[in-house]
Amino acid sequence: MKYLYILLVTVLVLQCTPQNKVVTSDSIAFEVIHQSKLEMLGDNTSRILNNQQEIDYLYQFLNASPKGYGQIPIPVYDANEMLIAINATPKTKNDIKVVSIVKSGDKLNIIGEDVENPQLKPESRWKSAIIIKLSGVYHNQTINFNVK
Repeated sequence: MKYLYILLVTVLVLQCTPQNKVVTSDSIAFEVIHQSKLEMLGDNTSRILNNQQEIDYLYQFLNASPKGYGQIPIPVYDANEMLIAINATPKTKNDIKVVSIVKSGDKLNIIGEDVENPQLKPESRWKSAIIIKLSGVYHNQTINFNVK
């Protein structure tokens, strides 16, 4: 009888305890490999670079920029990584920093935040061309880029 009572109490406690929710989002390791002040895509848009030809084309544009960036090293396409190009404008400060990338279902949510960059004029809010390298490949994903 004593064991039955303990079993009944245990079952009741487990039913009343909140269950852990299944989390369907995962943080993704990333590295910003290039960031400059020019427009390469429309504002707050992104593009996955799927092959070496697309990477070369984008870097040809970046290297031809009249802003004096010089020759930017061109990354080599790697089937185990993914490159994403983003163009965004800061909302309130003068630069953007990518702070996290989270995969949630079929979406890659890239979160940026406005930051102060002492190398830029305080009142300027120029578009940033950002190229991010992700560890791993995420096929058929929609990219959402949001600036806090």
